[in-house]
This record gives sequence, C-alpha cells and structure tokens, in this order.
Amino acid sequence: MLRHEDTPRESRQGAQSPLCAAVAAEFDGRPRKTLGWGTPAERLRELLAA
Repeated sequence: MLRHEDTPRESRQGAQSPLCAAVAAEFDGRPRKTLGWGTPAERLRELLAA
C-alpha cells in the first residue's frame, strides 16, 4: 500500500525509514472490526501468552 511493488524486495529489507515506521505503528495501533475491535498488537500479545 505504501511501498512501491516494483522495488526489488532485497532493497527494502532492513531499510525502514522513520516515517514508514511511524505510519506502520499508527496502522497497527488501530482497532479492527475483524479482531473484535482489538488491535493487532493486543491479539499478538494474547496469542503469545497462550
């Protein structure tokens, strides 16, 4: 969505800009209807604790 798909995968690995990290954190922090209005981080924590 935010990255160009024509960029080779190797050139994107390990080179995340601070802006991309901030956008990803904002998206990951939003509650999702498909997760029962929980955030992806909450669901991951629940899965790892089980």
